[in-house]
Amino acid sequence: MITEITQQLKEALLSGNTTKANVLRVLRGKINTAAELRRQPLELQDVYSIIRTEAKARRDSIEAFTKGNREDLVKIEQAELDILNSFLPAQIPDETIIAAIKEAIKVEKKPGIIMKKLSTLFAGGADMSKVSKLVIKELNGETN
Repeated sequence: MITEITQQLKEALLSGNTTKANVLRVLRGKINTAAELRRQPLELQDVYSIIRTEAKARRDSIEAFTKGNREDLVKIEQAELDILNSFLPAQIPDETIIAAIKEAIKVEKKPGIIMKKLSTLFAGGADMSKVSKLVIKELNGETN
C-alpha cells in the first residue's frame, strides 16, 4: 500500500496535480510516523485506519464548511476525500449492513455489544459512525 501511495505521489508531482500530491504527502507522513512509533512496519488494517481517520477529518470539514456556506472550501475538501477514498476497500452496501444489524439485535439489545460484534464483522468495509447511527435507529424502531 505504501509503495502504491508513493507511486501515485510521484505521478501527481509529475503531472502537476498539487491537490493529490499534498494529500498523499500528508498521508505518507502519517503512515511513516505511525510505523516509527511502533518501531515496526504497519499492517494493512493499520494503514486503512489512518486513511479512514484522514477521510473522517475531511468529512467533518465538509460538514462545517457547508454550514458556513463556504462552497469553495467544500469543493477542495471533497476532492481530497475522493483521493483518500480511492485507497480504501469498497464499502459494504447499506442493505447488507442493515441485515447484519437486525440479526445482531435478535441476539443482543445493548448498542455497545452490538457495535463490537459488527466492527469485527465489517473490519474496515463500513463507516462505523454510519453503522452506529443505523444501530440506534433499529433499536429505536425507526426503519428506513
